[in-house]
Amino acid sequence: MFALKARKVQTNAASRVGKKQTSAVPKVGSALARSTAVPQPYGRADTLLANGDGRARTEAPRQGGPRTSWDFGSIAVGAPMSPANVPSGSERVADDLARLRVRSEPEPTKLPAAPQPQKGEKPLGTLKDKVTGADEPIFASFVPAGLWWFNGGSPTLAALYPSSIAISLASLGKGDFALKVTAGSDKAALAGGGAALTGKDLDKFTIQTIGPSKKHNDVTIEIKHRAPGAKSETSRDLILEVSAPDHLKLLGTDHKPAGKFGYLSLTSMQVYDNFGDAMPYIDVNEDFGTATFEAGVSSEWKDAFAARTKGNSVTRGNAVFQDQYRVDPSAAPPASMTPASSNPKSPLGKTKVGAFPHDWYVGSDTTGKGVLVSHHTGVFYTDHAEYTGFTSPPAAAKAPAGKKP
Repeated sequence: MFALKARKVQTNAASRVGKKQTSAVPKVGSALARSTAVPQPYGRADTLLANGDGRARTEAPRQGGPRTSWDFGSIAVGAPMSPANVPSGSERVADDLARLRVRSEPEPTKLPAAPQPQKGEKPLGTLKDKVTGADEPIFASFVPAGLWWFNGGSPTLAALYPSSIAISLASLGKGDFALKVTAGSDKAALAGGGAALTGKDLDKFTIQTIGPSKKHNDVTIEIKHRAPGAKSETSRDLILEVSAPDHLKLLGTDHKPAGKFGYLSLTSMQVYDNFGDAMPYIDVNEDFGTATFEAGVSSEWKDAFAARTKGNSVTRGNAVFQDQYRVDPSAAPPASMTPASSNPKSPLGKTKVGAFPHDWYVGSDTTGKGVLVSHHTGVFYTDHAEYTGFTSPPAAAKAPAGKKP
């Protein structure tokens, strides 16, 4: 969110997926006694603009993403395109009689209803469900507006989650400029100048994010300008904040049969930022460690765990993604497989097979890139699997800056 004291600063932008933004540059102008929100597409007020006191809104949830249409066309997001994008999981032939597959993969299925788009809003493109092949429309109004930080990650739909923006100075005219980040220099920087930038006849400057905000409006950029021949300079402040992925809401796990002798344990999670807003259309990726096994567990289990691959996905319009823990023998488990797998029992069984550390990152489709948002231990039993010790944000991360879902 942005606010310029006593002056509106508008951030319109347009770009294509996979390219950096080519933004229409917001303007910084002379001071006004009062400013009001400018009407935007879909009938929304621009929450990036200053209110009468020159600061951005702090009390109401943010809505809407970038404010012009994006030429996405029809795009398939999350569909396997390379080894780095394959669904997470594992597959190995246990022996001549059975194939045991142990998988941990994000897969959006049976999701809750997404929010409603703004009246008259047209989708920017579509997301293709990896499993069903169905297309889900992308609506910019679902995405919280503002600048974003992803710890070096780059989202697939980067146009909806900009990490830099160019601010126009053209309306101030020619002269000498001196810009300085006077608050929040650990959260935002001036491209090409770090925390300070000076120049003559500047027509714009660029803000880049370098860290997440701890509260609303905690970044201030001072803009000083002396017109040619002027005896004194004018000064104005640009107020903003930096959004970032922060935590997951664990919605629950469903256990279902997989064939006659296996199971699928499906865990649903919802992604939130550091101000408590949901994050639709954002990349998630997993990382996990080596499994440890209970005494007596046979090689069929161990080989399958060793063959797992790490995957990624993109949240749906309701900011939800799902993780699969699956054991799926192609035939009856051989006598050598101990303990034998089965469909989920009622009540669920207590015979443990093995466990492994499992983390989720948000903001990139590359394993271990982006913002670490959760940690848990994945535990496999003979008839189901589950998350245990789920912590989000993880202990090493900072506490959320805003409300929790």
